[in-house]
Amino acid sequence: MHVARRMLIEPGQKGGCQCGAIRYRLLRAPVALYACHCKDCQKQSSSAFGLSMWMERDAIEFSGGELAR
Repeated sequence: MHVARRMLIEPGQKGGCQCGAIRYRLLRAPVALYACHCKDCQKQSSSAFGLSMWMERDAIEFSGGELAR
């Protein structure tokens, strides 16, 4: 049975890449947050799943280094 839950990612939260060169701040809640269990996501995350988050372009603010794309 699927149970809907409140999204724990809210505007104002901050984060960044592992090396610390790029930082971000969320301006609005994400469109979607999901776990994928495909082999590519397992390989990339070295886990049983990979987490992905869809954001609208103007809902996230980047700072620090230059983004690759």
